[in-house]
Amino acid sequence: MHRIRITAFGSGPKPIDAKQSLRMYRYFMAAGTSFLALGLLFACYLQGALSSAAFYQSATLVLLAVLAFYIMFRSGLNLRFSDPSLTAPQMLIATLVILYAMYAADGERVVFLVLLLMIFLFGVLRLTVRALMAYAAGILCAYGGVISLLWYFKPHSLDLGLELLQWLALAFTLPWFALMGGFISGLRKQLHQSNKDLQDMLQTVQASEANLNLTQSIAGLGGWALDPVLRSVTWTLETYRLFGIDPALPALYGGQYLRLVHQEDRRHYHELIQTALREGRDFDDQFRIVLPTGEIRWMHARGHPLVNADGHTTLLRGTVVDISERKLAEAVLQLSHEKLHELVAYQERIKENERIRIAREIHDELGGVLTGIKANLSVAMTQDDRAGKVPNPRLLDACALLDAAVDTVRRVITDLRPSVLDQLGVWAALEWVAAQIEARSGFRCHVSIDPSAEESVIDAERSTALFRIVQETLTNVARHAYASQVDIRVMHEDGWIRLEVEDNGRGIDAGQLPNRQSWGIAGMAERARYFGGDIRISDTSHGTLVVLRLPLENPKG
Repeated sequence: MHRIRITAFGSGPKPIDAKQSLRMYRYFMAAGTSFLALGLLFACYLQGALSSAAFYQSATLVLLAVLAFYIMFRSGLNLRFSDPSLTAPQMLIATLVILYAMYAADGERVVFLVLLLMIFLFGVLRLTVRALMAYAAGILCAYGGVISLLWYFKPHSLDLGLELLQWLALAFTLPWFALMGGFISGLRKQLHQSNKDLQDMLQTVQASEANLNLTQSIAGLGGWALDPVLRSVTWTLETYRLFGIDPALPALYGGQYLRLVHQEDRRHYHELIQTALREGRDFDDQFRIVLPTGEIRWMHARGHPLVNADGHTTLLRGTVVDISERKLAEAVLQLSHEKLHELVAYQERIKENERIRIAREIHDELGGVLTGIKANLSVAMTQDDRAGKVPNPRLLDACALLDAAVDTVRRVITDLRPSVLDQLGVWAALEWVAAQIEARSGFRCHVSIDPSAEESVIDAERSTALFRIVQETLTNVARHAYASQVDIRVMHEDGWIRLEVEDNGRGIDAGQLPNRQSWGIAGMAERARYFGGDIRISDTSHGTLVVLRLPLENPKG
């Protein structure tokens, strides 16, 4: 608030604050009342009730008082007083002037009583009950003094009975006015305090709203409230910014807002809002909007209804945030994942092809060489036998080593790519690998294939994935499970192959699988995921269960 600087009169007007402006306004009202009083005094002069000398003296006093108070208010001297409104001094000077005019008048003093009441009413809204009662007592005493002076010095102009009656009327009227004025003044102070409290609350609310707008602007989070009864909606500033709407315009409601929503999402969004209003349910959803510039943005909206005792939604409030960047990042990440899956699948195909090539070359090249060596050794040993010679022990040892090498080559070829998979199909290959693991590890391995699954047509890539997943699972059982029994079950379920591998080993903590450095399990999951399938590993009461679900056709089309 600006403060008034008091300077000498004539140095020019100074800036004044709102309260001083109000005091000036009240002063001009008092000055206007003073000129009205001058008019009444002039009327008394014209009627002969007031002499010319008394009129001019009274008018001079009034004008001097008006000028003096104008100087004080204009220069700011009034601010040096405890009551800057100078209500009491103005009332005192006006009362003295009127009392002088009453004494000087030769009659019609009732007019001056009216002026005294007007002066008294001037202080009703400013003074306390105590001050008003003191002022009333002062007027009654002064009026009594005027009557005494008139009775002593001017008895010819005095109607004693009438004056006493008027004095009694003032004696009853002024205290009542004082009480009512004090009550009104108290109400005025309460109203002023209430107004001040409201102003403080308004400033607090405005500050909170400014902080909220700033917070929402930083977070990019808009707020909204929909009133279904009044059919209106309110937005925060950030909501206007997100939707690209001028904050000076009213918030969009109903059909106007739906036109902002992307055409493909419009029906879904409308049903979402109607369901929330009708059933009083929260909602959390995403949709697209089309900005006035034509740009398409993704929004994430949340809503919470306020429901009355009758179960009717009275208000729907919520938030909205722009998630376009997140959607773009998700799309890029999804594309990256797809590329990664394709790369893994490509590497698996390359690996399988390389296995087949290496197995074939070993079979054709190394197998042929070993077979030729064995044939030569056999011929040499046959010739020695025909010649009656004792077989050379080194030749016998070479033949034994050669037979072991041939067996090793055959095993390596089988491990690289079992021929049964290409010749007899995946189901025969599963039975074969189960038998191989059973022979090497010592646990019983039972394979059960549903007839509907056997009749299913599975392409080469899926067959390879099925075989490798079962092979990796059985290898893990042999290494870690300490099981004595493994059951392999294959079923066909509505275009999907469901394969279960269950053992009676020591089990596995499935909750820790994502944190384990098991590239074998990760490879199994990646193989299944590439074809749109999935693998679940769970710990049962008597071991571990691996469930593979693999579609017979690619769900991606």
